[in-house]
Amino acid sequence: RPGTLAAITQVFAKHNVSLKDLLQLGEIDGTSSRITFMTHMARELSVQEAVAEIENLPCVDEVESVIRAEA
Repeated sequence: RPGTLAAITQVFAKHNVSLKDLLQLGEIDGTSSRITFMTHMARELSVQEAVAEIENLPCVDEVESVIRAEA
């Protein structure tokens, strides 16, 4: 749906989580897409709060997983 990506990125910004990269795969069931986000270094609590808020957005069906990676 139009505006979904904007809504999600606004939540990350609100929690001071900077996005490094993202990958959006096309529609998987004719109505929804899968989006993968990679962030810059961020506080764990900030990421958790952002994910919790994103899960509750009306345009988000689910947050499938969160994987923490450190370089």
